[in-house]
Amino acid sequence: MKHLIRKATLEDAIYVSQNLRPADLSEIEGLGRTPFNCVLGVLMCEDTFAFTNYKGVLAGIGGVIPDDDGNAGIWTLCTPALETMGLTFLRQAKRHIDTLTKPYKMVYALCDSRNKLHHRFLRFLGFKALRAIPQPPFNIPYYEVVKLCANQ
Repeated sequence: MKHLIRKATLEDAIYVSQNLRPADLSEIEGLGRTPFNCVLGVLMCEDTFAFTNYKGVLAGIGGVIPDDDGNAGIWTLCTPALETMGLTFLRQAKRHIDTLTKPYKMVYALCDSRNKLHHRFLRFLGFKALRAIPQPPFNIPYYEVVKLCANQ
């Protein structure tokens, strides 16, 4: 079976929220949120995606949330299955994210400074870290990351 990237469902969100990577769970909790925010993210986003590993195991979900300035926030949350993904998936994910974000001038996110795998993934996708900002309620530093897009 090959990697699959498709629209995320509510079932995907529930599965991921119950099977988060420890670093992703820490990232959510560091912002004072719970895994249920994963479900809310899928319900609130028009552009969501889910991705599986070679065995068909759900590795993560994410979404793009447009703002009023022609930009968009992007988020992903992953299960331990993400750690079995290889370069083929990374290339496929880059093409998918580039397609999703093309209508925007810029895409941005916050990334927990402790989540090293997300840092590498975001760099591969073309994001740049601008600065570390302590986030309430625990004042853990989160990187503000951005990617300029091919706006039409």
